[in-house]
Amino acid sequence: MKILRVYYLFIVIFLSLAFFSCSNTITNSTVSVGLGSTNMTTYYNWEVTENANLGDVTKMSAGSENIIFMAGSNGYIYNRGVKTVINFQDDTFKPYDVKAYDSTYAIFLGKSAATNNQVIKIYDNGVVATFVAPHTNTYLHNLVGLLIESKYKFYVASQVQSGSSDYFVFNNGVLKDYDLTDYQTPYLFAKVNNDVYMFSFKQSTTLAFIYKMNGGNADKVYSENYPVTPYFMTALDNGLLQSQTSIGSTSFRYFTGSKFLDAGYAYGPDVFARTFGESGVSQSFFTFTRVNNSKLTLNISVNKNIYYQSNFPEVTGDIVSRNELVCTYKDKAYFIIYSNGSKLAIGKNAK
Repeated sequence: MKILRVYYLFIVIFLSLAFFSCSNTITNSTVSVGLGSTNMTTYYNWEVTENANLGDVTKMSAGSENIIFMAGSNGYIYNRGVKTVINFQDDTFKPYDVKAYDSTYAIFLGKSAATNNQVIKIYDNGVVATFVAPHTNTYLHNLVGLLIESKYKFYVASQVQSGSSDYFVFNNGVLKDYDLTDYQTPYLFAKVNNDVYMFSFKQSTTLAFIYKMNGGNADKVYSENYPVTPYFMTALDNGLLQSQTSIGSTSFRYFTGSKFLDAGYAYGPDVFARTFGESGVSQSFFTFTRVNNSKLTLNISVNKNIYYQSNFPEVTGDIVSRNELVCTYKDKAYFIIYSNGSKLAIGKNAK
C-alpha cells in the first residue's frame, strides 16, 4: 500500500536460506464472525505474537494467510513465528521495500552500497534474479509504487528530487525505462478493473494526474487540483482510493477508471492517520484511527458504512514515533507490527 499527502507528498502510496526462529507467545482475542454476518464490528479473529523480533523491519507484504515477505536489515520470509533470512548472494544489497505476488514469489527494491544503484531483486521459490535500474546511481533516486501484474510483468517508478522522473516496466525478463515528462513525479501504480493505472503529480504545483498504462505507454485519463486539506491516495488490491481529512471527518472516494465516486465518510474527533485497503470486496477498505495520539483503532468500511472493530488488540505506545507496519492478504488476513517490532498482531477472517 502507498500514500500521497498534500504539501509534502509521500506514499503510504525476497537460492538459499539461513533461518532463525523467535520465541513467541500467542494470545487470542474475541472470535470474529466474518464479512456478511450481522455483526460487522468483529471482522477478524485476532491473535498477538509476543517477542516477535521484528524491530529492523521497515516494509512487509503478505504472500498468503501465513507467509509474509519483509524488508529491513535483510530480506526475510516470516511464517508462523519463524523469520527466515533470504540469501541475495549480494552483501551490498539493502532492501527498503517489498511486494509479494504469492507465497513463493516476491520483489524487493533496494540499493547497492557498492555502486549506489537502485536494484531490483526477484525472489522466485528460492531463486533470486537481479536487475539494476538504469541511471539511478545517485542519492536523488528512489524506487517506489511497485505493482506486480504477473510473475512476468511488473511496474515501478523512479523518483528524483527535481526534474522529470522515470518509470520502469518489466516484461518477460526485460526491464525497460520510460520517461514521464513535464516535471511530473510518479508515485504509485494500481490495478482497477484489471487495468493498470499510474498516479503522478507535477512538482511545485497542486496538479495530480492518473494515467492508464498501455504496454509501456501512459495515456492520461484524469487530472485534478488536490485540495489544501490532508490528501491521501492508496493502491488497493483492485482499486485506487482517495481520502481527504478535515477537522472531525474524513471523506473517501474510489476511482472507476475515468473519475472518482463517493465511498463514504467517517465522522468523529479522531484523525485517520493511515488508510490501508487490499480487501477483495468491492468498495471495502480498512482505516486506522488514532485516539489521543496513543491508541490505534481499526475500522472497516463496507458500502459507505464505517464499522469500528471492537475486538482489535490493544495497540499503543510507539504509534507517534514509528509508522505502523501493516499488510493484508486480500480480505483473508491482516498483519500489524508494533511496539518497536516486539509484537505482531494477526487477524484472520472467519468465513
